[in-house]
Amino acid sequence: MWWKKNKDLVKSVLIVSTGLAAMTASIMAMVTAARGDFFMFPVGLVFALIAALLLASPMSGLAANPFGTMLFPEARFDRPQPLYSRAEALIRKRKYIEAMTLYEEISESFPALGKPYIDMIDLAVMELHDPGRARRIYERGMSSLKDIDERATLARMYRAIRSRDNEIPDWGQKHQIDVDLDDLRERKKVHRRTQKLR
Repeated sequence: MWWKKNKDLVKSVLIVSTGLAAMTASIMAMVTAARGDFFMFPVGLVFALIAALLLASPMSGLAANPFGTMLFPEARFDRPQPLYSRAEALIRKRKYIEAMTLYEEISESFPALGKPYIDMIDLAVMELHDPGRARRIYERGMSSLKDIDERATLARMYRAIRSRDNEIPDWGQKHQIDVDLDDLRERKKVHRRTQKLR
């Protein structure tokens, strides 16, 4: 049953077709009223009101979508924006463990995003005061993120969060972060060169 899979489409078609039928009935009632049957005039107005109510939303969408994309062509979001709102609300309530759990769920559901790892590292260092946990989250993020830019951002943010806590990592950790960043920069250069060759 194709209409079960496309409920929104069926609903839109029904609304528009009902609105067009009401508009047609309104026009017919107005024409009849113009020929002398003035009692049809209120009936025509009722049908016109029904048509206006039913067709307002689809028609405004048809008019607004092309102009909206002309004025704001880059205002499209590839991922849902309110994704982090529940976790951020938990942080405001100082429920850090629950927020960490939500961020972990987000990172599992959307493995290409670096922001959940950054937020988890920030929580681990600044609120939970657990730099070991932050390091494990950083390593997990570096191993699971595939996008070079996301990985570079994660490395930069990890360094910034660790330094913001006034905790100077030992030379081995700082050296590893520098190596990660250098490796990512080199991979990015190679990637750009291969893209130019294509």
